[in-house]
Amino acid sequence: MNEHFIKNIEIRNFKCFNSFKVDGLKRVNLIGGKNNVGKTAFMEAVYLYTSEDIIEIYERLLVLKTYRNMQEMLLSNNPSEDNLRALILENLDIDIGVEKKTQLEITEEDGSDTVDKYYLTNIFKIEKNQHTGLFSFMLKDETFTIIWRGNTDNNHNSETYGEYEEYIEAYNEDYSLSDLINKLDSNMSKTKYLTSRIFIGTNLNDNELLEKIIGDLKLNDKYNDLNNYLHQLFGIENIDFINKKPMVKIDKKYQELSTLGEGIKSIIFYLGSLLTLENQYIFIDEIENGIHHTKLDEIWKLILEISKEQNVQVFATTHSDECIKSYLKIAKKLRDKEMTFIGLNKLKNGSIFGAIRDLELLECSLEDEREVR
Repeated sequence: MNEHFIKNIEIRNFKCFNSFKVDGLKRVNLIGGKNNVGKTAFMEAVYLYTSEDIIEIYERLLVLKTYRNMQEMLLSNNPSEDNLRALILENLDIDIGVEKKTQLEITEEDGSDTVDKYYLTNIFKIEKNQHTGLFSFMLKDETFTIIWRGNTDNNHNSETYGEYEEYIEAYNEDYSLSDLINKLDSNMSKTKYLTSRIFIGTNLNDNELLEKIIGDLKLNDKYNDLNNYLHQLFGIENIDFINKKPMVKIDKKYQELSTLGEGIKSIIFYLGSLLTLENQYIFIDEIENGIHHTKLDEIWKLILEISKEQNVQVFATTHSDECIKSYLKIAKKLRDKEMTFIGLNKLKNGSIFGAIRDLELLECSLEDEREVR
C-alpha cells in the first residue's frame, strides 16, 4: 500500500465526533451504518485532513457546505465577505490526527546517538485563541506529537518501562478574523459555492466540473479509457460536450446525458475522477444512489481495478446491503485484500464506535446474517 494512504485517523470536535479513532484503513474503504450515525461526517473529516494549505482547507469546507446546503447556497445573496465570515466561524476547534510509527535517531546530551521507535501523530487543527481572538492553524506534516517508551529506572536495576509524550512546537499560522477573510477573499474562487471531483456527493449536477474532467482526460490520454468503460457498462460509444451540454453517443446518435438519469451521470463522475486523480484520494457519498442493483458488481470491479492502477485511496458511504454484498463479492473475485468495511455504530452514551472488517471478517458477518450497515 502506498505511503500516502491514510491507515488510521483520530477525530475530535468535528460534527458528531467528540472523540473517535479508527485503525486499519486500506486502499478502498466502504463506510456503513444506520442513518445519522456519522458516515458522511467521517468521510468529510478525512477529506479535510488531506488539505495541503489554508486556502484548500476553506475551499474544502465550502465544498462540504455546498453539498449539504446546495439550494440555500445557490439562492444566497450575501456578499463574499459575509459568506467567508460565516464559513470561518462555523468551523472552529477541529482536531484530526493520523498516527505513523517510525524510527528516529536521537542525540543524547553526551553526544551519543540512539535509535528508538516513535509514534508520530500528524495533526490537522483549527482553533480560535480565546485570549487574543486570533485564528490558529496546524497543518499535517508540519507538526506532530511523539510518544515513546523508555527506561524509567534511574539506577537501571530493572526493566521498568513507561510511556512518555512530548509535543513538538507546531508551525502555526495565526490570523485575525479580518486578515483571514482578506486572505481567503483574494485567493479563493469568487463563487458562493464549490463542487469537487475529489468529494462526490449525491445528485451532483455540475456540468462545468464534468467538462473540466473530460478535458483533463483528453490531455492525459485517458479519454478513450472512460469511453471504453461507458461502452462496457451502458453501450455508450462516446461522451463529449456539444454546445456546452454533456452529450452521449448511443447507436451512432447523440443525445443529452440528462436523458439517461442521474445514476449514470454519477458513475461518469466516479470513473472520470478516478482516472484524473492519480496518487490522490476520492470520497463518494452514498455510492449506490441512483444506480440499478444489477450494475453494482460492474461498478465495484472498475473502482477496485482503477483505484489500484491509479494508486488512489477510495472512501465511500452506503445505505445498501446489496452494495456491501457486491463489494465483498467483487473483492473476493479479484483477490483484492486492500479493501475494508467500516461499520459505524452509536453507543448508548451518544459516542460513535467504528468497527473495522477486512474481507474475511466482512464475509463472516454476512454469512452469520449479522447487521453490518
